[in-house]
Amino acid sequence: DWAVGNFITDSLPCFDPSGLEATATTFTTATLDWEANGIENQWSIHVWNNTFNQEYTADAHPFTVTGLDQTLTYNAAVKAICGNGAAESEYSDTIQFTTATCEQVTGVTATATNSTTATVNWTAASTTSYQIDHGPRGHGQGSGTIVNVDANNYTITGLSPETAYSVYVRAVCEPGVYGLWSTAVEFTTPSEEGIDLADGIGLNIYPNPTSSTTTIALSGVNGTVSVSIVDMNGRVVMSDSMSCEGDCVKTMEVSGLAQGAYFVRISGENVNMVKKLVVK
Repeated sequence: DWAVGNFITDSLPCFDPSGLEATATTFTTATLDWEANGIENQWSIHVWNNTFNQEYTADAHPFTVTGLDQTLTYNAAVKAICGNGAAESEYSDTIQFTTATCEQVTGVTATATNSTTATVNWTAASTTSYQIDHGPRGHGQGSGTIVNVDANNYTITGLSPETAYSVYVRAVCEPGVYGLWSTAVEFTTPSEEGIDLADGIGLNIYPNPTSSTTTIALSGVNGTVSVSIVDMNGRVVMSDSMSCEGDCVKTMEVSGLAQGAYFVRISGENVNMVKKLVVK
């Protein structure tokens, strides 16, 4: 007859990994490595902090964790997975690592070189790419005109005379990774002197200030000239033309414009003049 006996199989040995460390960090990634202590064929990596909680499955090590944010400290632990998921170890000891920081630009200066241009300079950072944000004085960071540059200087063009501006600069360390905006640097463009390219040209604007209409009187000019009213941000808000034979007059309705200062530009083959107009 058969004799009957009982036995119990042993548990699959699945030992905790040891020696977990962050061997390299960038702005958005961290490379983790550890020592395997058994017959595991996969690992589960847990990375977390107050705002981040993610698990990754690795078939080999070192392993690079992605999707992180710059300048933050993270916790990490790893556990072994044995027998294609038949058993798991406990998590290893927890370590901490901090991602790299895209530095803030310093030493920003801005100087108006004439009535429509300004030069911006700053101290070179550990990157060669930057963003410049310029706009009317007091505008918020990132809300003005943003330009990408590959040097630590830039010339802003197309500005308006007698206008106050603010400038911010920040480093671009890699695509989508930016340093903090610099503190605001302010400058004011000087007035633009009217330029007469022929003797005896005269320009008169009246009434000025005005709340309804203003008359533009030009003398000493022959031919067609363009008349533009430009706001303090450099936008043309009204435009017209005049045909002149020595003297010419144009009356323009400005009651629809917001109160403030504007520039009246007169330009033609032999004339290029600018005068301020105040709408009240």
